[in-house]
This record gives sequence, structure tokens and C-alpha cells, in this order.
Amino acid sequence: MREITKAEEELYKETAKILKGTERRVFMARVVKILGHGGQYYVEREFHWNHETIKKGATLTQLRHQIFNKALFHGLF
Repeated sequence: MREITKAEEELYKETAKILKGTERRVFMARVVKILGHGGQYYVEREFHWNHETIKKGATLTQLRHQIFNKALFHGLF
């Protein structure tokens, strides 16, 4: 897992508090992805983020990419 500074940790926590709904879930999933292997366990333990919320965010991110790729394939962009 990538090490993070205290400043990064506070930024992630505060940003997650400000965001709501889908944006919050997607943000949390992106943070876990940035941290790499072990990142989800770390944020669950240190940030008290729920693993189901992170999982929903990861699923939403994946779906967005699939929809975008299909739109590109069909020449909509």
C-alpha cells in the first residue's frame, strides 16, 4: 500500500464528509484505488469508511466506464 501523509489523510476525510451520495461513494473508491493493495482495509480501519459504501462506489465507477466506452464505440462522442 502506498504511504500517505497526515495532510493527505485529513484531506481525504474532510472531502468525504463534504460530498454526498454518488459523488462520495465514487471518491471513496478512487482513494482506495490510489492507495493500492490493502487500501480498502486501511481506510476501513483508519477512516472508519464502510466497505459496502466503497464497493458501491467502485461498481459505479466501473459502470460509468462501460457506458462511456459503449458510447465511444457507437460514435456518440
